Amino acid sequence: MCLDATKWDINYVLRSITATSDDFIRFLGAHGGSQLVQYRLSHWNPPPHHVVKLNVDGSYFQDCHRMGVGGVFRTSSCLCLGGFQGFVGPGDCFEAELLAVLVGLQFAWMKGWRDLIVETDALEVVQAVQDTNISFHKHLGAIQSIRDYTQRNWNVSVTHIFREGNHVADLLAKHGALNDRDVHWWEEPTPPVATALLRDSSLMSSFVSFCFQ
Repeated sequence: MCLDATKWDINYVLRSITATSDDFIRFLGAHGGSQLVQYRLSHWNPPPHHVVKLNVDGSYFQDCHRMGVGGVFRTSSCLCLGGFQGFVGPGDCFEAELLAVLVGLQFAWMKGWRDLIVETDALEVVQAVQDTNISFHKHLGAIQSIRDYTQRNWNVSVTHIFREGNHVADLLAKHGALNDRDVHWWEEPTPPVATALLRDSSLMSSFVSFCFQ
């Protein structure tokens, strides 16, 4: 991209847009006086340098009892390292979300990415992985498998992201549930996924809600 006579790196421009919008939001919160600004950012944020971020989602269609999983790996420069998607059989919504995290961890370990942030929009999954009292949980096996992976010799965290910032993984999971192909790895995204990735890499903040008190 070229502005006047100066050539700008596109990633620098995109990150600058996000930094400016985030500064503006913080300014509103700090200078609202008696009006307290409450907000929620719904954009995807790149991970720190040298860390890989994995966004995952599980999808379940109750009418046909089909589960699908999907996930995408990206770097601090918004580079897509690849992803996965696929059909994982019948089950339920919570199981699909768990399996998405588990499959993502398996791929990350296999690829050798030892500094990893996992983001899921299923808060109950994050809570289940952290909960010590799950002895009689219906999906204890999947939960314990996730814990086993997180306790391996690497730096990994499983965190929550709002649904609005997880649309790439959501797209992959829905596609996986509606097709008969098993979970598989890809390196080149399909056009719809590439478009969703581009939307994320633009790093534009959107406001889900403002509440003035």
